[in-house]
Amino acid sequence: MDQMDFANGDVSFFSSLGSFSATILVVDSDRDSRLRIAALLNDEGHTVQQAADGGDIPFACARWSPHVVLMDVATPDVSGLQALVRMKANDQTSNIPVILLSAHADPDLEPEFAAMGAEVCLDKQAHDNVIRNAVETVLA
Repeated sequence: MDQMDFANGDVSFFSSLGSFSATILVVDSDRDSRLRIAALLNDEGHTVQQAADGGDIPFACARWSPHVVLMDVATPDVSGLQALVRMKANDQTSNIPVILLSAHADPDLEPEFAAMGAEVCLDKQAHDNVIRNAVETVLA
């Protein structure tokens, strides 16, 4: 299969997957951003839980067992990057895919984020299709 074009909303592959309701954890200190992403994923039929800081990750993962975590890189107390490193070092959370979110996504940092265990880093203001498709790819 050719590489999918997230930016243009390529959903051709996903139409054959059927529906899968995942539990998704959205972690972002920016309430408006968190609510926007949660609403988008909820509208797709997923169960969405929310947290405001990377420090909430251990409790949230233990409580809700998410299939994927979308996490802001810059949360106030424990950054998303610190939380990612902790998740990947913990046997209970190391296999949970993480999609990083950033107000200033820099493609040059993708290899560093991937080495830390992130699936991808998206701009927090990305078009809904970009976020939706990234989540569906990780869940597939």
